[in-house]
Order: sequence, then C-alpha cells, then structure tokens
Amino acid sequence: MSQDNICHCQLPQLQSSTNAATVLKHKRTLEDNLIGQKLDVGNMVVLRFTKPESQRNDSRKPSQACIAAHSANFKVSSFCESDPIRSSTIGPAPLIKTSQMLGYDMEDGSMSAGLRTEQKGLPIHVEILKSYANGLGLRDADHYLWVDIIPNRHCEFARAAAECILDKTLPQLRYIGFVKKEFLAKVQEAISATVYQHWDDSTESGPKTRPQEAESSEPLGFKVLSMSANGDITWPDSVTTRFPPDTSEFKALDAKRQKFLELCPAHGTPAQASVSRSSARPDYSIDNGAEPLDTTRLLDLPGVPTAEFTAQRQGR
Repeated sequence: MSQDNICHCQLPQLQSSTNAATVLKHKRTLEDNLIGQKLDVGNMVVLRFTKPESQRNDSRKPSQACIAAHSANFKVSSFCESDPIRSSTIGPAPLIKTSQMLGYDMEDGSMSAGLRTEQKGLPIHVEILKSYANGLGLRDADHYLWVDIIPNRHCEFARAAAECILDKTLPQLRYIGFVKKEFLAKVQEAISATVYQHWDDSTESGPKTRPQEAESSEPLGFKVLSMSANGDITWPDSVTTRFPPDTSEFKALDAKRQKFLELCPAHGTPAQASVSRSSARPDYSIDNGAEPLDTTRLLDLPGVPTAEFTAQRQGR
C-alpha cells in the first residue's frame, strides 16, 4: 500500500449464532494478518447504526468496530484529514429493515442471524463512502478508487457506489469488486435496476412509453400503392406476401387486391426498355472516298544545306 491508500476493515460482530470467544478469535486473526502485511492498525473507527423504530425487538448491535489501516512505511497517510480518522466514527446511519433485506422470505419471515448481521443496507455503505472522502479535498479531475476485496453476497458497496455516482455526490468515485461467480448475476441485475430507475426519475429522460396517436374512425384506404414504368397504378406483390396464405390478414388483403384490379385493371403494355447511350468513332474519311494519310508511317525527307539554296530570301 502507498501513502494514498487506506484499508477499511469491518471486524466481526457478535450475533446469536456465534459466541464471544469465536468473535474475538476472528478479530485477532484479522489484526495479525494486517500487521503481517506491514499495516498500521492503530486507527480504530466505530461504525454507528440507527435501528428502525418499527422493530423494537431488533437484536442487531447498534455499532460495529472497524480498523482504518494504512501502510506502516509512512508516518502520515493522505487520509489523515478524512472524517473517520479525525473523529474515529462513521454515522450514525439507518440499518435496513429486516423485511426489506434481499433474500428475506415474506411467507415465514425466516432469515438466519448471520444473514441479518451481514446485510446492513445501502444508506450505511453510502455513508462509509462519503465519510472517507470528506476532508480529502477531491477535485473534479481526481479519482476516488474503492476496491472491495471481500464483498458480501449482495455487494452493497457496489450498489452504494452506483448511487453516489448517479446522484453526483461522489462523481470521482470508481469501484472495483471481487464478486463470487454465483452472486454476480444478481448483483448486475440490482445495479442495472438502479441505473434504469435513476433514468426514469431524471428530468432529462423521455417518456416511458411513446404517446399513441388518436385512432381515426375512417377506414384507411389505398390511394396510390405503386406505379409501373408506363405510369400505370399497380398492386405491389410485397404487400400480399407479408402474411401466410391461410391467415385472415392475407384473405382481407387479397379481397382488397381483387377490388383494386377491378377499379384499376392492368393495361398490359410492356414498359419500354431504356435505350442505352450509343457509342461511335470519329470519321477521318476525305471527300470522294479518299483515305486519310497514314499517320503511323515514318517519313525520312532528305535535308538540303543552307548554302545550296539559290533563291533569294524574302523579306530583306
């Protein structure tokens, strides 16, 4: 990791299907691995939640311990001015209702304690993304890259990143996630739904359905379908071949064709073929049938020296 990187690590939470000794064991394993990678684990961050008022028997914890680790090779990190480092807290942000969780069974209302603890909802993940960006002084040309190495099965950081990019609260955000193959299809479907919903709600989008034209009570008639080369009105065969012969549409069109032929019978005059442009050669003949000189013949006329001329030059 460089000076411009930070590792947000959410430590295991105690829930009904685990015990405190197991949670502590996993916590120490994570810390040992971070230290083994030469990361400074001294910045502890508390992720705070608010529970829905309608679920008074909600047993989920109101907070979660996190580590904001940075490279031990640098004394100061570029994220030292971000909100989680300065205040050691993120939130509070609302937890998702159990009935709104993905994978919740509405019929029997069953969901394991591990799944309820794992899925916290998009508002919390949006708050985490914004919290680390606050205080960095990001400019429009900067890139705020978030790499999700161990995403949960619903990839909530990816969906939260899509919301932050679409609503332009974090236009510099870029997301990379290592999603398991069995979860990829549902994650892509959820992100696509978010994008389409944003476009439907946008003032720049067009109507969801095209406006339909008012139906006319007058039947649509054929005035001019096609014309032959002679200027005669003809019935185009391409209209009839649009439907199979045994369909009602074909029979209706064929009836119209018969009526059309009664009103506009074919004249039967074949169209005149277009005359191609004639080609010719220049006429080099002379009057009275004399042939022109052979221009290919080489004439070698004898030369006469100037001193042998006996006639006086003209013009002197």
